[in-house]
Amino acid sequence: MGKVLSITVSNDLLRDRRMHRISDALIEGGFQVFLLGVQKIDAQCIRLKNYNQKRVKPIFQNSFLFYLEINIRFFVKLVKLRPDILYAVDFDTLIANTLYHKIFKNKMIFDAHEYFTEVPEVHKNKFKKYLWNRIGKWGIANSDLCLTVGQKLAEIFSKSYNAKFHTIRNIPPISEQKNHVRQNIFVYLGDLNPGRGLENCIKAIEKVDAQLQIIGDGPLRKKLEEMVKMNQLEQKVFFTGYLQPTEISLHLLRAYAGLNILDNSSKSYYYSLANKFFDYIHHQIPIIGSQFPEYKEINKQFQILIPTKNTSSEIAKSMNFLLNNQANVEKMRESCFIAAKELNWSNEKVKLTTLIKEI
Repeated sequence: MGKVLSITVSNDLLRDRRMHRISDALIEGGFQVFLLGVQKIDAQCIRLKNYNQKRVKPIFQNSFLFYLEINIRFFVKLVKLRPDILYAVDFDTLIANTLYHKIFKNKMIFDAHEYFTEVPEVHKNKFKKYLWNRIGKWGIANSDLCLTVGQKLAEIFSKSYNAKFHTIRNIPPISEQKNHVRQNIFVYLGDLNPGRGLENCIKAIEKVDAQLQIIGDGPLRKKLEEMVKMNQLEQKVFFTGYLQPTEISLHLLRAYAGLNILDNSSKSYYYSLANKFFDYIHHQIPIIGSQFPEYKEINKQFQILIPTKNTSSEIAKSMNFLLNNQANVEKMRESCFIAAKELNWSNEKVKLTTLIKEI
């Protein structure tokens, strides 16, 4: 039997495709995987046959008490499980994993999925930022392997925390997705959080002969739905809520282009490399989005992005450009198809399992 590897994440496992992707890769690599997350949605967890999953349902849903509670409960689960290798995802699971590592002296992996101390809700509060940065330094100093989702973040983290960070991008597995009938639908995929340009996308669709489909959920949903109703856009803007991966794929295959608009309001957004960016590429849909460093580098190589500022007028201009330039759209679709052959999970997972086996 392979070594037992526990993965802890503060997300709900129901919709965390990255963690299921990582777990599958590690199973293929010979590990026994236990995936531990949080229950935020009242639904059954996605059950995959090769590994165990457990969602804890916290009493506290917000504030530092949420993070304190889940780390206490994660630590208790880890003590019962006695894993050989710990895999902590983001700063908010480091307390449980580092404490267990210090007591039981086993190997620990840290995987930063975002620039945690620079997300809007943290970097605007000096005390929160200081506290999370201290937790991060403590956890990273005790880690045997450090990972993150993009090269720019790897460079920043390596310098800031004096530890070597390796890049493992969250990219879908390759699949054949060509020659599908497209409709005049612009799609946004992801959490409905501030700073994602959603309000401006809704304003923009008023000036465009197309529909806007918003796949996902989050704190902004009620506000956005009220905005749609106030502007009488119910026949142009549609909310699907959270969907299963197969359902998401069906929607993306009908879409004309994907939206990845971000505010330059925090370093977390500026240095991001969003999961949706690769989902759009793998479904051969051109992207209207922010030209931040990671996206700019990929676009230099594959030309799949229309760089757009986060204003309703600029977004509408980009939408209309694509609708009125079919030849350009077809070239971008072909570029997406070529990009997907290189930017796919089969390449990333080999690197992931190799790195873990070497610690």
